[in-house]
Amino acid sequence: MTVAIYNQEVIDTDDKVVNHQQQSSLSPPFFYPEASLDDVIKKAQFEATEAKKNPHTFKKPIQRVAVIGAGPSGLPTAKALKEHGLEVRIFERMGEVGGNWVYSEESPLTPSIPSDNNPAPRSKQDVLEKQKKEDGILMEANHKERMSHAPSTACYAGLHNNTAAPIMLNYEDFPWPENTPWYISHTRVHQYFKDYANEYGLYDLVELNTNVEFVERKQQSTEEEKEEGWELTVRKREELDNGMARYKSWTESFDAVVMASGGFHRPQVPEFKHLREYNEQWPERIIHSKQYRRHTDFVGKNVLIVGGNASGVDIAFHLEGTAKNVYMVIRNEIDPSIEQSTVGLLLRSMIPDNVIRKRGIVAFSNLNGDVDGSITFNDGTVVNDIDTVIFATGFITDFEYFGPLQAVRRNQEQQQQQEKTKENGDATEEPLVISNGRRVLNTYQEVFLIRDPTLAFVGVPGHIINTAFFYYQAQAVARVWSGSAFLPSQQKMQEYVDSTTLYPSFPDDVNLQSGILHSQRFVTWLNDHANYIANNKSNEEEKKKELYTLKGIDPNLNAKWVEIRESWPQRSLDVKKALKEI
Repeated sequence: MTVAIYNQEVIDTDDKVVNHQQQSSLSPPFFYPEASLDDVIKKAQFEATEAKKNPHTFKKPIQRVAVIGAGPSGLPTAKALKEHGLEVRIFERMGEVGGNWVYSEESPLTPSIPSDNNPAPRSKQDVLEKQKKEDGILMEANHKERMSHAPSTACYAGLHNNTAAPIMLNYEDFPWPENTPWYISHTRVHQYFKDYANEYGLYDLVELNTNVEFVERKQQSTEEEKEEGWELTVRKREELDNGMARYKSWTESFDAVVMASGGFHRPQVPEFKHLREYNEQWPERIIHSKQYRRHTDFVGKNVLIVGGNASGVDIAFHLEGTAKNVYMVIRNEIDPSIEQSTVGLLLRSMIPDNVIRKRGIVAFSNLNGDVDGSITFNDGTVVNDIDTVIFATGFITDFEYFGPLQAVRRNQEQQQQQEKTKENGDATEEPLVISNGRRVLNTYQEVFLIRDPTLAFVGVPGHIINTAFFYYQAQAVARVWSGSAFLPSQQKMQEYVDSTTLYPSFPDDVNLQSGILHSQRFVTWLNDHANYIANNKSNEEEKKKELYTLKGIDPNLNAKWVEIRESWPQRSLDVKKALKEI
């Protein structure tokens, strides 16, 4: 139901036919045919069989791996690589593992308003100049300095998970304690990841307070020599007792790299008429939801929240009874008659009745176009006493440490312009990593870079997914790189990506069924190859070292949906209780 399988010809859904060739290759189509568990298994089995016939061959064994990020995707990846015998180094810019669940009282620096959608790529020269200027030099450890190195996450006081912890916010090899509630505080979620790191000795592998500044492929001496490895330039921060900080940079070489730093770093602030001018006059008024920390910062204020999905809804709920008035721009209402809308409706049921809903913003100015602090909405109303605007408008997936190796193509026009530039001979080699600001486009299974499968991405699929899914992505990386599973040839990988996509969209993909189907892609493939390898081992000792069989997310968990839904009101009560204690 929640995973779509469509081919490159046509899509026929509810009598609506969409020619896929007319769709942008940068985004999924608007309509999705249904896919059953059997459909997903059949497709995964076919590709697994083809991979055994003609597998991709790495130029040399992979022995040393860098994992960028020690959050919900980096931790299971490092654990899987370690248990498959690979040498692992984890680089984490925060002072603790846990990724987006690491809470800090400090807010990140204000992002560009609106977002700069075409920033200049980071260069190696930029990195070297910063090293020369700052390495070993004592500098004041202040807010700007700390946030420039490791910006705080989007975690805020009173935050509770909105997916059922025991079955969606967990790893297959590390279940939550029995009787764990469906919904818990961010501190308990964070503790789960710290416990996981302790249980499997991952702290021994991680370099905390260390930012990856630049990732580059080693220079090739001949055209034939491919996949020769990667070089990472990293920068470690040390805060001293005297209120000063200093940095140390170095480079390390690896056979392969896992990008597991997540997609919730660079805030997305859309363009609106007169937004720039409004922000220039009142720069203290506008923040992104990533900067939100606690409801008590908004006592007696008039707040406008732009965005009606998870973070926007949650912040509106937090501000009830604290802010004077809360306005909320919700561009797309959810149709309650659509079965898949149940999760979205559940999330939005938290919006307090006294929130003033708006369908869109015309301009950050009055009806005459004067930038006087007013905001004009598309229903013709004008509000002139907003104290704070909170953009809960998501994030841009950006891997700035790739520098010129990355290209972001957010629309068909950008794609065509870059192709035209290349045709005219004005462009260098095609960038290695192509993204659309939400996901990497040129990957197999949204994990392995097709042009060079020694680079992998874990935790940044194009669909919304739960933490349990990251475990199976991590297993794929570890098993492929250790020789315990195979990738199809590069040609076949590209064919499969071009011809068939598994790609649901909000709100269809925040429920149990999505996690079940998406994880099954990996479970079918990896278990098939594990059995194949076991059956072809040459002696009894080798056969005893069989890979364990992945279970996947139990399809019977769908039956838990009623219980999860009925527990939602208790979540609201728990959040309110937590807010009173702040």
